[in-house]
Order: sequence, then C-alpha cells, then structure tokens
Amino acid sequence: MEKLFNTVSIFFGVICGTAAAAFGQWDAGVKALTAVMVMDYMTGIIKAVYQKRMSSEIGYKGILKKIIILVTVALANVIRSITGAEALRETVIMFYIANEAISVLENIAAVSPKMPPEMKNILLQLRDGGDS
Repeated sequence: MEKLFNTVSIFFGVICGTAAAAFGQWDAGVKALTAVMVMDYMTGIIKAVYQKRMSSEIGYKGILKKIIILVTVALANVIRSITGAEALRETVIMFYIANEAISVLENIAAVSPKMPPEMKNILLQLRDGGDS
C-alpha cells in the first residue's frame, strides 16, 4: 500500500510541477480562471439537463475548449518568459476569466426565469455580438 501511495504521490507531483512550469505560477489569476472554467462546465451541464439536450459530444467539446484555454495561458507564459512582456499572461488570463464568466451567466439565464430582465437582455446582446 505504501508503494502505491508513493507512486501516486510521484505521479501527481510530476503533473503539478509540469503545470506550474507551464502556467508560470499558481497565482490568484490561474485559480480564478480554473474556478470559473469549472463553474462554466457545471452550469453548462445543468443547462443541458434543464433543456433536455444532454450530449456527451457537446460535453467532450466543452472539455476540449477548456484544454485550449489552458494551452493558450501556457503559451502566453512561454512568450512572456522569452520577451519579458509581464502583462501578457495576466491579460490572457483576465480575457478568459471574463469570457467564461459571461458563459456562466448565460447558462444561468437559460435556466433561471427569475433573472432580472435587464441582465438577461445584456447577456443576450453579449452572446449575439450586440445585434439584439
């Protein structure tokens, strides 16, 4: 049992070390981005169940989207380390936090009929690119 525990500890240590190297550091921005990404995925599942449109393919695409976001943050960190552009990584993280937060609110708006109409209208305009 101790050997299994050591193997698991080493595995997670390597994964976490690699993630820390890729993302720069596990700071408030990365924590917030991770939290908002989880909230988006969870509210997306709730929305799909509510609308009776549950699909493993759509869920899989959602996970792939989250992976692409993390790859983009890692790329921004690599570019930052090469160029010294300190704000690049944080700008990318803040962009995706805002994007994912809008998606969370859109999911909530689709499920919650008690959302204030003004907020719902703003979210629909953001989703549609201001065409509403």
